[in-house]
Amino acid sequence: MEFSQKKVESWWRKLKISVSLFFDKKVPWVYKIIPVFSVIYLIFPLDLINDYLPVLGQLDDLTIIGGSLAVFSKLAQQYKKNYAEKGNSQDKR
Repeated sequence: MEFSQKKVESWWRKLKISVSLFFDKKVPWVYKIIPVFSVIYLIFPLDLINDYLPVLGQLDDLTIIGGSLAVFSKLAQQYKKNYAEKGNSQDKR
């Protein structure tokens, strides 16, 4: 049970980071399209695997959401890191 609790805590922490990055004004809007499209995919009635198939239908939705949040977080964090490094190098001049 401890393993699953750690997984849930890790997932929750990553979700909170993704949400804070989404509302960060330094992150370009182009990156913010990624999670928006994944939510649209979740709402849209056409799926890669239909939701009426047990487990598989929900699994593809979770994979799309999780993957898009992972990609968005990685890109946004990389951008913020580069943005901060640029700012620090300009301050030193």
